[in-house]
Amino acid sequence: MDVKPRGDVTRLPQWAQGHILALNRRIESLESQLASINSGNPSAYWTYGIDDTKHGIPEHATVTFVTQGGDLDLHLDGKYDLLHILGDRGVIVITPGSSNAVYIRLAHNR
Repeated sequence: MDVKPRGDVTRLPQWAQGHILALNRRIESLESQLASINSGNPSAYWTYGIDDTKHGIPEHATVTFVTQGGDLDLHLDGKYDLLHILGDRGVIVITPGSSNAVYIRLAHNR
């Protein structure tokens, strides 16, 4: 996405020209990072909505789910194919759902 301001930027004060240039460089950097995350075959991704488009999650990222019982941090350890789950308080309760599914929640210590 190339953001071009309307009008002649050179007529603006030097600080404004520099700020616009810095913002455009930041946009280019973020777009480059986003393209590299979504390129190839990421080891982790998220989907949302009806179309189920897969959006890559950066390697070594931690995903935090905020629940009423507390926060659950999930981290995929690709080296050992493990999903590391850390609860910020209480006890993590894992309940079997079926042969290939579990339910995870935080329970408060009483």
